Amino acid sequence: MYGSTSEDLLTGLKIHTKGWRSEVCSPELSPFMGCSPQDILVVIGQQKRWISGLLDILLSKHCPIFGTLFGKLQFRQCLGYLWITTWSLRPVPEICYAALPAYCIINNSSFLPKV
Repeated sequence: MYGSTSEDLLTGLKIHTKGWRSEVCSPELSPFMGCSPQDILVVIGQQKRWISGLLDILLSKHCPIFGTLFGKLQFRQCLGYLWITTWSLRPVPEICYAALPAYCIINNSSFLPKV
């Protein structure tokens, strides 16, 4: 499937929504050796493309929830696809939780209950 920067995930989602099953294939790794980004700016650009593609799938008509309600996507598959497509939203609460100790030190407070 074309039309998304995360076309591999979109292809798998559409195949599963139509009721097809997938199999795990474990070939030798040497033919599939690739190049990883060597520069942090290239990595950031790649992550940005992945995030925009995953959010595009989540907020479009290809959403896994629609595939479960109106297609043949199983509930467990829906949960898996939702976990992947919301990957870009998970850092928000993680950053808030990581900033909590610094906030408590600055305000001289504690986030733990007092006994």
